[in-house]
Amino acid sequence: MLDKENINENEQKEEVNTVGEDNSTAQDEAVTEKSTEDIVVREEKADEKTQKADKANFFVRFVGNLMDQTVALALAIVLYFIFEKCLPALGYEVVDKVGIFLIMYIVSNVLCTSIIESTKLGTTFGKKLLRIK
Repeated sequence: MLDKENINENEQKEEVNTVGEDNSTAQDEAVTEKSTEDIVVREEKADEKTQKADKANFFVRFVGNLMDQTVALALAIVLYFIFEKCLPALGYEVVDKVGIFLIMYIVSNVLCTSIIESTKLGTTFGKKLLRIK
C-alpha cells in the first residue's frame, strides 16, 4: 500500500514538473518572439536611416565633395613642400612650380579618395560627416 502511495506521489510530482516545464517553454518562446520582433523593428529603423542618407540633395553632396577636395588640397600642399625641400638636396631645382603643384594635387586627390574609401571608414571624410553614402 505504501508503494502505491509513493508511486502516486511520484507521478503527481512528475506531472507538476512537466506542467512547469511546459509553462517555462511557453514563456521562453514568448520572450524569443518578443526579442525577434525588437530586432526586426531596429533593422527597419536602420533601413529608414540608410534610405534618408541615400536621398541627399545636390547641395549636401556638393558640400561633402567640397570638404573632400579641401582635404586633398591640404595633402597636395604638404606633398609639394616636401618635394620642393627634398629636390635641392639631390641637386635639382623646381622650375615650374604651378605644374608640379597641379601634379601633386591630382595625385593626392586620386590617392586620398581611393585609400580612404578602402579603409574601415568606407567613405570619404565629407561624406561621413554629412552621412552620405
